[in-house]
Amino acid sequence: LLQREQVPYSLLVQNGQTEDVLAAFAREHDEFLYALGSLGRSQFKRMLSGRSFRHMMAEIKAPILFVPSLRLPVRKVLVCMGGLEYSMTAEHLGMQVAKIHPASLTLLSVIPPIEFDYPEARRMQAEPNTLLESDTLTGHYLRAGLKTAQQMGVEALVKIRRGTVVQEIMAEIKTGDYDLVCMGSTYSSHGLRQFFTPNVTAEVAEATTCPLLTARYSREEES
Repeated sequence: LLQREQVPYSLLVQNGQTEDVLAAFAREHDEFLYALGSLGRSQFKRMLSGRSFRHMMAEIKAPILFVPSLRLPVRKVLVCMGGLEYSMTAEHLGMQVAKIHPASLTLLSVIPPIEFDYPEARRMQAEPNTLLESDTLTGHYLRAGLKTAQQMGVEALVKIRRGTVVQEIMAEIKTGDYDLVCMGSTYSSHGLRQFFTPNVTAEVAEATTCPLLTARYSREEES
């Protein structure tokens, strides 16, 4: 396939478990985009050692494209906006993909049930229909995303859902018939946040057959 499409490539063959080999290689080479398919592990092995994608997210700092099934041509791209910086790199990569193909872009924000009573959460709950225009962090990121897409010449729209985050993302993927989903990584952050933030990206990747692109955010990208 690569020869037919005239894509330059090199072949590297190594012995060992796929997750271990990839993790070791990625520690020395973070300039790549790592494209992964299903590793075809047995259910018994998944029960013993956990899902492969979660391990790959933890070990690989570079962007990861998980392709459980082929969706070509890419005509619809979904970017999940978490309202935090860690989704920005995935957002920008999604816009670049949408510009190249070209494809339409949907920026999705999910308003979750209030678990902790703090001002930002109360404001989001009070303004679900005007979230895009609101003075919340999520509203700011959505407006910035639309502006960036417009500057790149990418057709974009915003969708707001309300409910459990993973369930609402899965529902949007199903009803929207997307060809690519772009999500941030909780491993963008350091410290205690990783220990109590649900790995929404991994849960979605493990439940969908749609290709998923995830990338860590780095503050160096703003400089």
